[in-house]
Amino acid sequence: MRAFLCHRHDHSDYVIEVAKYLRLCLDEGVFYYEERAADNFVRQLNEELGRCDVMIVFAEAQLTPWQEEEVTSTIAIGGKKIILCAFVEMKDLPQELNLLKTKPIIKSHSLTPRKTAKEIARLLGIPFLDVGLPSNPHIFSYEKDIIDHFVQCEQIKDAPVPKTITKKQLDGCPIKWPRVRHWIARDNHQQAEQDPERSVLAAALTRYHKPACREGNVLGCMVEQGLCFPEAVPQKQHYFPTDGANLSVAIVVSGGIAPGINAVIDGIVKRHKSAAAEYGYLDGLTISGIPNGFLGFDFLANSMIPLKNRETTKDAGEGGSFLGTSRYNDLLDPDKRNAILRGMITQLDLMHIDILYVIGGDGSMKAAHALWTVANDMYNDGKINRRISIVGIPKTMDNDILWVWQSFGFLSAVEKAREVVEHLGTEVESNPRLCVVQLFGSDSGFVVSHAVLASRCRCDAALIPEITFNTKHLADNLRE
Repeated sequence: MRAFLCHRHDHSDYVIEVAKYLRLCLDEGVFYYEERAADNFVRQLNEELGRCDVMIVFAEAQLTPWQEEEVTSTIAIGGKKIILCAFVEMKDLPQELNLLKTKPIIKSHSLTPRKTAKEIARLLGIPFLDVGLPSNPHIFSYEKDIIDHFVQCEQIKDAPVPKTITKKQLDGCPIKWPRVRHWIARDNHQQAEQDPERSVLAAALTRYHKPACREGNVLGCMVEQGLCFPEAVPQKQHYFPTDGANLSVAIVVSGGIAPGINAVIDGIVKRHKSAAAEYGYLDGLTISGIPNGFLGFDFLANSMIPLKNRETTKDAGEGGSFLGTSRYNDLLDPDKRNAILRGMITQLDLMHIDILYVIGGDGSMKAAHALWTVANDMYNDGKINRRISIVGIPKTMDNDILWVWQSFGFLSAVEKAREVVEHLGTEVESNPRLCVVQLFGSDSGFVVSHAVLASRCRCDAALIPEITFNTKHLADNLRE
């Protein structure tokens, strides 16, 4: 199924957000077009109208000439589903839409783009597949690319939006820099916006801080744009525990192993026991480990490992994970993912789990975010009885998680790799031969670059994914 989005220019931000979610649900995607002045637009318009199965009209009190053309052409073609997304009350819809007022109407003026997309999916009889992850998982590969993107968005203001930016937005990049909301009170669970006075700038480089005078005050541009993260500080009040003096915590390790996993598990257990003892709910505290990664959810009720009274300190210095770990490839399948995630959240709810800690790498952090998104949806829809907090703890020897300067396990990997490089360096110096060391890091060269720079011997070439190379030139270089 393919959808044609008929909209006004001043609704672009809203419609792009809707399109972002619909692209995850429609197997043939959506047609979104902004630059209608293009010479070939009329021809492309007619071609797309013929290809699309449904037209979604985002209507205000008055249609633009292009919207009138698109709606008229669709009615003339016939056989197309049409859904109205109204930004005004029914009585204020333009007369040109009188023929469509018998069609399904969504009151978008009172809904977020995500809720509008969810309602469209319901009316089309297709599953809503958004779990908080972008349709393109590799929108950005570098933090500064993200910052540059949002700085450029701010500079555009009311000018036409470049296709490069629109494409990233349709691929899943937020229109605006995400704002963080805090649950601040235990009694009534009120939310509060991120405090700009207690924020950390996304980058400290001077090129991002060109001062601009605003009513006598000189502010850095990143401050003005709000490109910040909330400061991690102790809070006077916490959301948990919510029901008297009970708190249930679970820990799962996903993906490959890395040095330090057991130490992190020990730290979680100790901190929760310390807080429970201080605030008087130690008897109501439950801490459990889920064995063998996300595969442990297959038999969750019978497989939980009690950790509250376990001496986790003795495991802290050991390698690997005493809880076990695995790679759950079914989560990579978009056709299975939603059902799997909803099943996991249902089980956590039945087990009365309040907080789930997910220790893992890039894929595991995506799974953690997806679980959090699904948990919120299910709670808001009344499908589960409690709010479940999902805490992601980055663990990757590749060091390839954005915004994480250095994750645990990385330094150990570099040290072992350095030893191998140095041993083979001795071999090369003693014998006329070529030695090749292959290190891990499928999308990042951190381990390679750090190991080479840290070794005492000379390495003639270090190849990393971030820099393209030509095999012939590499061979010529080595021959020299």
